[in-house]
Amino acid sequence: MEINSLAELLTPSEDAGSARDDIDRAGSGASRPPVLHPGTIGAPSSSSASTEQAVDKKSAEASKEIWQDHEILDHVEDDLDDGLECPSYEFLYKQAVATEDVYLGLSGKDPSSTDCEDLVLKVFLDGTRSLSELELDVEDTYVKVRSPKYKLSLHLPHKTDSKKGSAKWDKQSETLVITLRIVREDPF
Repeated sequence: MEINSLAELLTPSEDAGSARDDIDRAGSGASRPPVLHPGTIGAPSSSSASTEQAVDKKSAEASKEIWQDHEILDHVEDDLDDGLECPSYEFLYKQAVATEDVYLGLSGKDPSSTDCEDLVLKVFLDGTRSLSELELDVEDTYVKVRSPKYKLSLHLPHKTDSKKGSAKWDKQSETLVITLRIVREDPF
C-alpha cells in the first residue's frame, strides 16, 4: 500500500497536483510535471483548498494595508490641505543647572541634549495679534497649533509630560513658546 502511494508520487497523473500547478501549466502552455511537496501526499481534500483560499485572502488584505483602522490616530486628518501656512518653528533644549554643576561638575551632567530636562518649542506666528486667536493642543508626543493664518501639526522628538508643560505668548516677537518636561526612561 505504501509502495503504491510512492509510485503515484513518482508518476504524475493529470488530476494529481494542486490548483496552483494547474494554473502554472495552463499559463505556460507547456506540459510540466507538478511540483511535489508534502501537501501532495495522500488524497486531496476540499478543506485544504478552502484553507489555501482563506490564507491567500488574508495575505492579500495584509499586503494592501499598512495599519489597522484602530491603529490610526486622529492626527492624520491634519495633513489635509486647507490653505493655511505652516509657521516656522525651532526646538531648544533646556537644562536645570546649579552651582555644583558649573563649578565642581559633581552631578555628571554634560551640555548634550541627553541631560536636558525640558523641550522648548518656539513657534513664530507672524501677523498673529493676540493669544485668543490661537488654538493649542498638546499631547505627550504631539503638538498642534492653529491660528487664522497658520497651522502646525508636529510630532515631538521625545516623549513629554503634557500635564507639566507651559505655554507663553510673546506679543513683541509674535512667538508662542511651549515648554514641556521630557520623560526619559531610567537607563539603570
